[in-house]
Amino acid sequence: MTAPRSQAQLAIARRCALVAPDEFIAVFNYAAALMRGGQDSVSVFLRALELAPQDKKAVTLHHLGLAHHDRGEYDTAINWYTLAVE
Repeated sequence: MTAPRSQAQLAIARRCALVAPDEFIAVFNYAAALMRGGQDSVSVFLRALELAPQDKKAVTLHHLGLAHHDRGEYDTAINWYTLAVE
């Protein structure tokens, strides 16, 4: 199990996403930091998916599944997981 993000880590990830809003890795890392901090990350992962290069789409889809799972939206999570393995 991974440790939750500290407020400082979350602030740095947010700042990176604000400075580079069209860079996949900056947006993805911010979404991951939100998730690990126990905050809703679906909309940020959706933005990351828009930016994802082909070789990062599956991992982003998987993380969207995780984000929906965290919301208790299990059927939606399964749909994202299914897309990730396709």
